[in-house]
Amino acid sequence: LSLGIDFPKLGERLDLTYEFSEWQNGWYTNGVYGDGLVNRGRVIGHWGADQRVRGDDVGAQSHSLRLGIAPALGGSLELRYRTLANESYGARDYSRLHAASLRYSRVWRALRVGAEIHGGRDTRGEGFARLEAFVQHAPPESAESARSAEPRASEKQQRPAGAEVFVDAGASAGRAWIDLDPTVPKTSTSFEASPHFAIGVRRAVSQRQDLGMRLELDVVDGDVLLGARALDYRLRLGSHFALSAFLGAARYDLATPAYGLYGGLGTQWRNVRPGWDLGLDAKYALEVARDHLVASDPPGATRPDSFHDLLVLSAYLSRSF
Repeated sequence: LSLGIDFPKLGERLDLTYEFSEWQNGWYTNGVYGDGLVNRGRVIGHWGADQRVRGDDVGAQSHSLRLGIAPALGGSLELRYRTLANESYGARDYSRLHAASLRYSRVWRALRVGAEIHGGRDTRGEGFARLEAFVQHAPPESAESARSAEPRASEKQQRPAGAEVFVDAGASAGRAWIDLDPTVPKTSTSFEASPHFAIGVRRAVSQRQDLGMRLELDVVDGDVLLGARALDYRLRLGSHFALSAFLGAARYDLATPAYGLYGGLGTQWRNVRPGWDLGLDAKYALEVARDHLVASDPPGATRPDSFHDLLVLSAYLSRSF
């Protein structure tokens, strides 16, 4: 699961990007690809997958934050911070990775020249540092040099018509169906109440239809369920009523993270007060799965993984901005 948010302009001189990734065990290390998908020993696809002992298929979680600054003296300044934590069941006891860098560059004629300092501590617990200078071909009319140019009032960005950010808060009732192994009887839980929170964005794409995405948090059977609505569709019927449908991925916070498909239906009573909506959603997470990797998993299991199906009903107030 990879999620990110980018603010191309914060105020007059800043931009910000945040990215999150998490993978389960087996990623890039399996019987088909003995070394994973690599080029000269380096994993193709995500920088964090190189932060493991070779052949160890441990899962991990990474975060990356980048701040861009257009200094008054010209050029561009970039601050970046990365951190990564491998799961604890791997081939060794990993440390948390911390890496930070500071980079400055500016256009000179048809070139971009600059320098960067980079340092931190890796997953083996060893410190590292690097200082480098670089020269790149970058015509002044390139998008990158335009981004670092002196900002003008006419460049201020306006939110597109029909676009909005919203937050939801309310309550949920959730139930789980648990299939640990064929040798263990399937079980289910009763509906239990929990708080519900969400944040999302949407934009009108026609006179009555909206598209967006949303992240939402619920608790089912004592464990946190993160729902990522990659496609969040809403059909507005009149000035007050709306129907919605969504599809995405679910992350269930068990002994190790479990993932599965996520979807559902909803209805809204819009504008109960200006900017406030009342919503009711039914959400289902299908075959949320994780491998048996820790001591608390069923002993003598005949299947290497377990599955959870989750049903959540949510009622909430939504505030749009």
